[in-house]
Amino acid sequence: MNNKTVFYFHGYNSSPNSDKVRRLREVSPDTYASEIDVDPRISLPFLREAIRTQLNKGAEKVVFVGTSLGGWYAEKLAGEFDAKCVVINPCYSPSGILLRHGLPETILDSYADMKLSGTTKFFISSNDEVIDFSPIRDVLMERNTSWFEGTSHRFNGPEFEAVVDYVMDL
Repeated sequence: MNNKTVFYFHGYNSSPNSDKVRRLREVSPDTYASEIDVDPRISLPFLREAIRTQLNKGAEKVVFVGTSLGGWYAEKLAGEFDAKCVVINPCYSPSGILLRHGLPETILDSYADMKLSGTTKFFISSNDEVIDFSPIRDVLMERNTSWFEGTSHRFNGPEFEAVVDYVMDL
């Protein structure tokens, strides 16, 4: 992964110190992850600045990887920074999905649905216990999507190796 910088965006109630980050850093030492506030009015400016700081160090290739709510951040920011994007069980409609966590409407209203870009690579658990992908299944079938049976929302078992391999090949 020569001169490749990976930005990892964690999901809701997760952290930048996850096993996924450790595994990505094993193959790409230039993997960065930050704490993400659930309020995008706070987190987006912070993340943009952190990304700019790293990009100013001269990265040639940039890949954004995100899990769950981090998938929303990865796709949104990849579009802004013209980066490759890989998402795992993305929170495609944060306001609806986060509603069950009791977040204030002011935060929920700050999220728009994901664009589900045709340039994004999707890794989806067919039986995700947190996010129901049936409303967007047809769209995902038309995108670059890999489906995994027998995996959970966390997607942190051996199936994550498929993500690592994909990122390495970009």
